[in-house]
Amino acid sequence: MLKPGVNVLAIQGLNVGDTSSDLLILPELHLGELVSVSTAPAYFTTDGSDPRGPGGAIIGTLFTSPIPINESQRITARTRVSNLWSAPTSVQFTVEVPLRITEVNYHPADPSKDEALLEFSFDDDFEFVELMNVDANATLDLGGYAINGINYTFDAGTMVGPGQRIVIARNVAAFEQRWGTGIALPKEYRDPIDNSNRLDSNGETLTLTDDGGGVI
Repeated sequence: MLKPGVNVLAIQGLNVGDTSSDLLILPELHLGELVSVSTAPAYFTTDGSDPRGPGGAIIGTLFTSPIPINESQRITARTRVSNLWSAPTSVQFTVEVPLRITEVNYHPADPSKDEALLEFSFDDDFEFVELMNVDANATLDLGGYAINGINYTFDAGTMVGPGQRIVIARNVAAFEQRWGTGIALPKEYRDPIDNSNRLDSNGETLTLTDDGGGVI
């Protein structure tokens, strides 16, 4: 850092001996501007994307005031000075969601004779996971929410009213055969191609996440 007035640049050079000719010093002085990070313009996004676009373009939002956190989201930010960007900083903020896993029906009872005649041949055809909206007032849109463990993501527009429950069946037809119709069932979680994707009867961890990836 150069101070106002006269500055001295001192260089110390060492060589093998007084008569050696293999010493070469080419000093260079590069001037720049010292900018406080606290005053540099900052740009951010709330979906985890980079606020710096291709070629260094600005695609984020200029930070001018506190960012309200009303839902779970990942905020990524960079500062920018003279077309130079800082490294990105990314933080996941998770807002509590009133959604709970209330029942996991793994390793169900074996198919009855009547169920077997309908080609429900395996007990895991009758698996299901039940969730409940424990809020007394708010309706939840589960679009983008996921249950990790059964690789399930809710479609957009999947709504659960206050105090209501929703059931995710592995096989919707098998579920309705055993427990009846009249229950709102979103898409099933078994793989339609190879019939894979099932709960582990020996136990596993199911993680419920919101549409921002935050763990509920």
